[in-house]
Amino acid sequence: KGSHRIYVKDKIRQVLPFHSGGILHPKIVKEIMENILK
Repeated sequence: KGSHRIYVKDKIRQVLPFHSGGILHPKIVKEIMENILK
């Protein structure tokens, strides 16, 4: 599960224009993860 979590993080990083590792709201992260896992 650990590697999967890292994979999802990298995917989110690719999907969003991150400001050098900026922090996202849990709500936004949840929505993104739900969209990715669909």
